[in-house]
Amino acid sequence: MAAVSVNGKKARRINLASFGTGSSSHVSGELFKSMAGLDMPHVPYRGSAPMVNDLLAGHVSVGVDNLPASMEFIRTGQLRALGATTAARWPTLSDVPTIGETVPGFEASSWIALGCRAGRRPT
Repeated sequence: MAAVSVNGKKARRINLASFGTGSSSHVSGELFKSMAGLDMPHVPYRGSAPMVNDLLAGHVSVGVDNLPASMEFIRTGQLRALGATTAARWPTLSDVPTIGETVPGFEASSWIALGCRAGRRPT
């Protein structure tokens, strides 16, 4: 299990939050833990908003989230971006390294599409 000691104080357990079991957030976190050789308990949430709320409140250690949901909190300094899961750094967060810069070969990107039922006519 991953633990951290801050200013010589007792080490505390680090957990990894996602916005849902089986989500891209969860799978990305599990890939990171596996490739980095870390044992961090998974804390699943029912969506990004409750996960971010608990990150802000300090109830969970770290979380994997989609950038749009967290960007304003990062810009205002309420959250600290530790690493991007993409192969290249984000242009708007060029000072944030990719996780692959620390964990060679790591990349986790998702593809999101907009869809509708088959046969629907354009409006």
